[in-house]
Amino acid sequence: MLLKAVYEPGGNADRPVTYTRSLTFVLTHDCPWHCGYCGFRTDQEGLLNEARLEELLAEAEAGGAKEALLISGERPDSLPHIRRELHERGFADFWEFANHVADRCGEVGLFPHGNFGRMTESELLRVRPHFISMGMMLESVNDNLRLAPEKKAAGRMAGLEAAGRAKVPFTSGILVGWGESQSSRLDSLAALAEVHSRHGHLQEILIQRYVPNRTNRTNRANRTNPSLS
Repeated sequence: MLLKAVYEPGGNADRPVTYTRSLTFVLTHDCPWHCGYCGFRTDQEGLLNEARLEELLAEAEAGGAKEALLISGERPDSLPHIRRELHERGFADFWEFANHVADRCGEVGLFPHGNFGRMTESELLRVRPHFISMGMMLESVNDNLRLAPEKKAAGRMAGLEAAGRAKVPFTSGILVGWGESQSSRLDSLAALAEVHSRHGHLQEILIQRYVPNRTNRTNRANRTNPSLS
C-alpha cells in the first residue's frame, strides 16, 4: 500500500510516505564476539579517525542528510588495542568517544542515533544527552549457541530493560529465517511488547532477515563506507 501511494496513480493519497536522508558512521568494526552470521566485525581495524569523521560530516551536509546512524562492534573497548587507542586520543572510554562523534554530528545539524549493542543503565544515561535515540536488536528470546556463541537473550533483554529505566527512546527487533519456529518469533515479539508495556520506550520494531555469512569477512581493510541512503 505504501508503494502504491508513491508510485501508482490512484494510490492511497491519504497515507503520505516521508523519509529523511541519513548517513552511517561506523565508529569501529572491531568486535570481541564471533556471531556466525555477521559480516560486519573485524579484529584490528581501530577507531574512526578524525579526518574521516570530518569527511563524513561534509558528505552528510552536501547530500542533505538529516540523521546520522552511529554504530560499532559490541563493547569494542573490551579489546586492548581499542582501549590503547582511546587513551592515546584522549578519551576515557568508548562512550566518551561516541559522545564526541555524536556532538560533532549535532554541530552540523544531524540527529544522531546510536546502536552499539548491549549497554548498562549507567552507560545509557551517559550517552542520553548526546543522542536522540538508541537501539539494539533482541534477535530472539532463544539462544543459538551455533550462530552466536557469546550472545545471550537474557543479556539482550537486560539491555532493553536498562534503556527503559534510563528513559531512552529505543529501536529493537527480531531476526527471522535462521531456523526458528513460528512460536519462537511470536515469543520474541511478545517479549518486546512486554518490556515496552513497562517503560513505553520502544519507538520502532524491526523484522530483520537472516543472511548466512558464507565467506570469511574478518579482513575488511578495503571496506567501502556506507553511502547516503
